[in-house]
Amino acid sequence: MNIPNIKQLADKSPVDEVRGTIEKQYPPTDQTENDIKFGQHRQSILINDGSGEKLMVSLMKEQLHILDPCEGSEIIICAGTNEKGDSRGIVFNTWQQSGKSYPNTSVRVYPEATFRILPAGGATQVAVAPQATPDKSSASPRASTGFDEELALAAYGYCKCLDMAEEIVADRPLLKTDSESVRAIATNLWMSSKHKAATLAPDLMGVKTVVSKGAQPAPAPAAPLTSKVSKLDDIELVKKCIAGHEADDSGKLDDKGKAFLVAIDEEIESRELWGDAYDAASENWIDGGHKLEVDTVFDDMAKSLGVKSPLVEKFIVCSPHAWSEKIVDQIGRNA
Repeated sequence: MNIPNIKQLADKSPVDEVRGTIEKQYPPTDQTENDIKFGQHRQSILINDGSGEKLMVSLMKEQLHILDPCEGSEIIICAGTNEKGDSRGIVFNTWQQSGKSYPNTSVRVYPEATFRILPAGGATQVAVAPQATPDKSSASPRASTGFDEELALAAYGYCKCLDMAEEIVADRPLLKTDSESVRAIATNLWMSSKHKAATLAPDLMGVKTVVSKGAQPAPAPAAPLTSKVSKLDDIELVKKCIAGHEADDSGKLDDKGKAFLVAIDEEIESRELWGDAYDAASENWIDGGHKLEVDTVFDDMAKSLGVKSPLVEKFIVCSPHAWSEKIVDQIGRNA
């Protein structure tokens, strides 16, 4: 959908896609009381279509913010879909400001949408939402907290998943008719491999390694660790799985903790306990009277990912913060 067509939509209309060249990148704004209440944190970018048409795009959540310079790059934003096939994640807004003879227009982008940032001309993909991949060759020296490296690794890993997904779709004509296929396949690949992402590019994490020719991949968790996990009963295993992914999502796990979490996940998989883990993670929300929101988010994520149980439950348990934010957003919509 081009910018002139978007501007003809009614207020609050869903938008399936937005694309253009980033003309101006603004820093994230200070949060208002209303933003804090609904968990919003805005950043605006001004895009143009090359023919003089411009549109302001508001990124509504912190995880969508673009912190690396990107002016002059092309951005492509694609909406997700709900269980009915309706577009979700991009909303058109128009309002008449007092004293002006023409309406203001913008689109708001939420986490249901995904975006890519491409260099001018769009020849090569260099970034995937929610954060651009840092350019290590030109980045200025500064103190690192580890977050930048984790972010670069995540973006790099997901880009590889997107590349693989595009290869899969290219060989399967039926998948080409579904615009969600590439993203759904890439997300499933990422979901299954994210714990091994550090082996893709150790240099992004500041780890210098020398691998001899013919060296084998890192071995699976040591037998004592696997044995320790296998002795846990189902309830304790589920508790450790949930707590482990909460800590992992917050960046609190060291290498030993991540290795233990891999062993936990493998045991959960072998016992087919992802459904139990999801039920346990949902308890506090449901007990708080938000079963409707929990079920709605589950259905939306299943549709967006293009997968069924237990892969949906696995994805949710492995991504607790993103899942919680979606529930908070849904609570705000239902309020």
